[in-house]
Amino acid sequence: MCQAIWVRRLPQWQRRPATNATQSTWETAMGTALEKDAEAFERLLPELMKTDPGRFVLIRAADRIGVYETYESALAEGYKRFGFEAFFVKEIAPERTSVFFMRSNAQACPT
Repeated sequence: MCQAIWVRRLPQWQRRPATNATQSTWETAMGTALEKDAEAFERLLPELMKTDPGRFVLIRAADRIGVYETYESALAEGYKRFGFEAFFVKEIAPERTSVFFMRSNAQACPT
């Protein structure tokens, strides 16, 4: 199964150049938010490995929102609660896997 952090954001090569400071600031804020969420995941991982190994965690604004049985259910809850805003979904596992950013689930998994 292909695991990915799902962000509704075009790849760099498909984005239009920023025409004003707001667009540039939004992209910077999105990246910063995901970095903070990834750091929160690393901080929470030891506790999560004890209680919920193999499940999927949803993190938003560095806060754990919930733990879910499947990647799809965590992703669906993230979209339901946050829509186009950044959120982080990751499997609770000790090994690190590659992360792919995709804009469509119709694309084949690169692994």
